[in-house]
Formats: sequence, structure tokens, C-alpha cells
Amino acid sequence: EVHGLLFPPDKLQRFSLSEFNKENAISRLGIVDLADEGTDLFALPILYKCGTKWYLVDAYYSDDGLEVTRPESLAIIEKHKLDYVKVETNSQVKDYYRFLKANLTNTSARGVFSVKEKETRILMQAAWIIENVYFRNDYEPNSQYALFIGHLTSYLKMVKNQKDDPADSMAAAAQFIKKLFGVT
Repeated sequence: EVHGLLFPPDKLQRFSLSEFNKENAISRLGIVDLADEGTDLFALPILYKCGTKWYLVDAYYSDDGLEVTRPESLAIIEKHKLDYVKVETNSQVKDYYRFLKANLTNTSARGVFSVKEKETRILMQAAWIIENVYFRNDYEPNSQYALFIGHLTSYLKMVKNQKDDPADSMAAAAQFIKKLFGVT
């Protein structure tokens, strides 16, 4: 095992989407982490709640510009019929948030200003993610989900300039879930 790995693949709980009954979901949410600088990617993990557990059923993960990610992410949100979508509102993100608010009809879009350091947020939420989120074991090798999981499971503590968008968006999801549902 690699020293400093925060989300080791063998520690993640798994499920098969082909055996997952989406009708059992009591809540569906997404977290938007826009690519706003440097080598960031647009990350949108889609989580369904069944019982007390959360399932990462889909992940939109792209290095395309907003002209592509805006309509594609909107389509993913509508496809999954999300109850909630959280968007961190800072810099160019405010325009994207307004775009979602104007185009979503059955999804509650919430803008949240992030105040904590990204690294601190990820470190503080990692254990909860490992204990409460199930990740697919049946995704296509070259899919956006595969790239998302690959970057999540290679995330190292206290290392700069790495692909941290999956870890950051999952940490934001954990925070949002805890606040929204009052869980610890």
C-alpha cells in the first residue's frame, strides 16, 4: 500500500449498479466542483441514499470548458432526477449557479461559499466517506467514472499539484449530507 493514500481502493465499499435498485433511493444529490483554474477538472459526483448508506451511482468528470460542461452536467442532473445539487459559489461559479437555477425545475440548487481549506476538508471527511459511501465495481475502464475513481484512490495526503477534484467533491458531498440530513 502506498504511504499517505487517503482512499485506498481496497478500503472502499463496493456495489454493482446492475444489482442496484434505484427505486429504493430516498434521496438523490449531486455536488458540482467546477474546473476554475489550472489543471482542475469539472467534477459532479451523483449520490443516491438508500437506508443509511450512500451510493456513488455516477460521476461526471471532464476537462472540457464550460461551453461543454454546462449543458452536459445539466443533462446528468435531469437524467438522475436529483433532489438537490450543491454548487460552491465563488468567482465564475456564480454564473454557473445562476444557469442551474434558471434551468432546473425539480431540483433544489444550493449555492454554498466554501471557507475551509480544501486539504483540511478532504482530511476531515475521508473516514466518513470510506464508512458511508459505496462505490461501483462495474464501471467501464475508460469511463468518466473510472477516471474519477482513479484520481480519488490515488489521492495522497499533504501533496500539492495532484488531481484532487474527486476527493474535494466527495468531501463537499459528505459535508452537505451531514448538514442536510443531520448525520455525523
